Amino acid sequence: MSANHHQCPVAARGYQSPFTPRLLSLAVTAVALSASVTAQEPSIEMLEEIIVTTERREMRIQDVSATVEQFSANDLRNLGVNNDFKNLQNAVSGLNIAKQEGKVEVYLRGIGSSDSDFSSDPSVATHYNGVYLPRPRSIGPMFFDVSRVEVHKGPQGTVRGRNATGGSINIISNRPELDEFSGKLAVGTGDFDSNTAEVVFNVPVTDNFAVRGAFFSEQHDSYLTNEYGSGIEAPGSVDDQAWRISALWEATDALTVNLIIDASESDGTGQPGAFSGRALAAGFDMDDLDDPWNQYFLAEGEQESDQTGVSLTVQYQFETFAVEYSGSVRDYEFDNRNGGRIFQMGHVFPGTDREANFVEFFANPPSYPDNRTNLFPDLLNARDAFRQNEESTSQVHELRFFGGEDSFLRWSTGVFYMQEEFDNVSWNVNDGLGFAVPCGGNDVSWIDPPLPDDTICAFQDGLGGENRNDGSEVESMAVYFDGTLNISDATRVNFGVRWTDDTKTQVRTNLKYLLIAPGEAIEAFTGRPINRATDPATTGLIMGGNGFALAPPGGRSQPLPTDVCPNGDWFAPGCGGDPYNLEFFLGGIDRFGNGDNVDEFLAQFGDQVDVHITSDFYTDTNRSVRESNEYSASFVDWRLGVEYDLSDTQLLYAQVSTGTRSGGVNDPIITPDGEQVNREWGEEELTAYEVGSKNEFDLGTTALRLNAALFYYDFKDKTLQSLINVGLNRDSDGDGEEDTTSKVFVDNVGDAEVLGLEVESLWALPYGVDLKGNLLLADGTYEDAVTGDSRFSNPVLVPLDGNQLPYLSEVTLNLAVSQTIELNWGSLQSFDWTLSMNYRSEYFLSPYNGKGYADADGDGIGERVPLVEMVPNNSSPTASGGNGDANGNFFLDEVDAFAQFNLAAGLDFGTDGQFRLDGYVNNITEEAYSGKAFINRDVNIRFLNNPRTYGLRFSAVF
Repeated sequence: MSANHHQCPVAARGYQSPFTPRLLSLAVTAVALSASVTAQEPSIEMLEEIIVTTERREMRIQDVSATVEQFSANDLRNLGVNNDFKNLQNAVSGLNIAKQEGKVEVYLRGIGSSDSDFSSDPSVATHYNGVYLPRPRSIGPMFFDVSRVEVHKGPQGTVRGRNATGGSINIISNRPELDEFSGKLAVGTGDFDSNTAEVVFNVPVTDNFAVRGAFFSEQHDSYLTNEYGSGIEAPGSVDDQAWRISALWEATDALTVNLIIDASESDGTGQPGAFSGRALAAGFDMDDLDDPWNQYFLAEGEQESDQTGVSLTVQYQFETFAVEYSGSVRDYEFDNRNGGRIFQMGHVFPGTDREANFVEFFANPPSYPDNRTNLFPDLLNARDAFRQNEESTSQVHELRFFGGEDSFLRWSTGVFYMQEEFDNVSWNVNDGLGFAVPCGGNDVSWIDPPLPDDTICAFQDGLGGENRNDGSEVESMAVYFDGTLNISDATRVNFGVRWTDDTKTQVRTNLKYLLIAPGEAIEAFTGRPINRATDPATTGLIMGGNGFALAPPGGRSQPLPTDVCPNGDWFAPGCGGDPYNLEFFLGGIDRFGNGDNVDEFLAQFGDQVDVHITSDFYTDTNRSVRESNEYSASFVDWRLGVEYDLSDTQLLYAQVSTGTRSGGVNDPIITPDGEQVNREWGEEELTAYEVGSKNEFDLGTTALRLNAALFYYDFKDKTLQSLINVGLNRDSDGDGEEDTTSKVFVDNVGDAEVLGLEVESLWALPYGVDLKGNLLLADGTYEDAVTGDSRFSNPVLVPLDGNQLPYLSEVTLNLAVSQTIELNWGSLQSFDWTLSMNYRSEYFLSPYNGKGYADADGDGIGERVPLVEMVPNNSSPTASGGNGDANGNFFLDEVDAFAQFNLAAGLDFGTDGQFRLDGYVNNITEEAYSGKAFINRDVNIRFLNNPRTYGLRFSAVF
């Protein structure tokens, strides 16, 4: 039993459920009935009391007038969460966590955001030992030697501060213990060559000073398989190590100091999504595929992440109040390269074998396999993937005064400061083009005057080219007061207010490159003729192989180029010809990869290569490839609530609270029709209304905890993040359409509301059986919202009114039945098992909800059409591989209802039960579903859950 658990007559953790408007009467009835039963004397069966700190002080979870879930280390193990933060969503109703390309996105009760840029803050605040983490991804593999995880639902504007509109998640590690020397050793093994190890030691140095150390390691192979084979490992493998040292000093009865130092290193092959559009268009959803985790890859991915942190908490108790300082400094470095793919080649489904063979061999499908030319080695090295590197240093400081625990006014007040310095670089090197585009002669209509006939172009402008964010900064300061008035023994009033001032300074550099080389020089270097019949052309020049690395964030010290083509016009008069442009291009590359030869080619023939540069930032008013923007705002959040004790074990409460998510700055984006999109987005404001009841009942030989909460969210100026198409001012394939790329764009699209009912229960039955249930009924929709539909080449305005919020199911049901059997057979002490289920009704991955639109009048206003009639971008080699063009079902964004089952069982043995052997099977029926998607005209990229996994673990404590 963890340190924060005690035995009491009736108490427990529960389960939750929101609900839809049409079930309003049911919701009110549930809340009323949960408070109407008269509490009786405690039963023989004892429910475990749970202590939480969601209100910044220790409280019984049943005394908190809000919806809170808490999970001990044993809960995390038995419910299949284990050491993966993402798996927490399978245990918490309304929680959706997705990992995509190294990023972590968290949604709670339909409220969330994408952690894609330094200025795009999360909507669900993540805390580590009570200290705010600016980036959820900086958690790293820190889910070890954990005391508990607390999930507080609803806005926490006053109590937890910035960017907690959806709620907060607090990960709390075990503190050092002063009373005894102890330790733990745990090892595990499982399928996918999974291996884990955890070592913990606790050393009381003196009677008031102790040190605790913990080390964790995990490795496993990829959950994906590569249909191409060819010795290329599919992305998804993991190799993590982490450690933590904690020191606790109770210097006096009044002074306590807690210091934590931690570090982690994560290596692996990345977390890319799968091109899913063509499978969906052919009628194959994720659960229709024979193996959704079997996909096509041409190059290995790579992901490295390093985190270090130091946190300090100092508390001094005066006679009538206490003062506490808490702060941390955290650094993380992140490097990601997606596994290489052929555009639109993702899942394996009937017909893709022909597409795969066509792409691999560039053969005419009807004559395949005759007269084929195997170009796979060139593709393997030349078609590289998206790369991104980040570095962040953040510091968080808070000084808090609190007191009045036994007085009329219980209060807390303080000041909060957070500062983050952020550098990053992203670049889709090659983007499938490399030195591979014939661009000479009169037939190339988009180049005027024409280049010599044998000219070859290399565009390095994929996903916006080289993007750097060096020296950007976020700074936030807040002051707050929160209190509880004890009106009577049974009645209390809660109130609080917080003022926050945020400033974000964005310093961005953007460069897009076009390298122009004579074909004669390329043929002289490679010793073979250029094959212009293939698309892209086969030149023999290779760049971006494994080991290729960009210059690190903040690593660009060269003067910026001045020979820049204005307004995105690659061949504007007077543009090009400056040899410094090639030097600057090479300065953005730290090293070339294995098998690369472009560096050798440029060393020999660089004087014949002309480099043209354009930039999103270079305009008539800003004659530079760099610009700086600043966003600043101040806002006030507050809460007001009342609590009433019906009895010692029954609580009624009502509360109104607000939360604000800070705004930010977009990159400058010009759509293909020349329109400039909004540069800034404003704050999101959420007002939440919640009434609830918390109860504990004696039912004779059993005990029941039953809680219910009815809530309503009023969301103003909700933001929406999407990938929109951006024109590249070129037509590389000669199809008459301008080439496009995708860029992230955030905008305030309108309002939204969520109405829900959440019910939590724990029923302690005879024979050591516990039955837990979490039912969530929720209806979350957009109101008065309009957005530019990114599924068009030029955004078309479409209404979102009445559409369901992404990642929010109308029905979520979590059930867990567990049993502990006391054996007492010699050294066999006890046996326990837990069977858990997470059910979710259908939900959507985008705000479009499967609706199709057309711009029939050409006025930029969308009109409803069947989704199948929409037209995606079919200009990819796969369309010629045998299945033809994809239809509008390419854009499907619905995830079907599913139920995931997990099973865990363990045996405690030894003279004192100090040894444990346990096993687990997660996702028993191997349900496949998407937790995240990028959907626009070019792609429908899905990010999948984990397949079925199983394993054994052994642990020993001493």
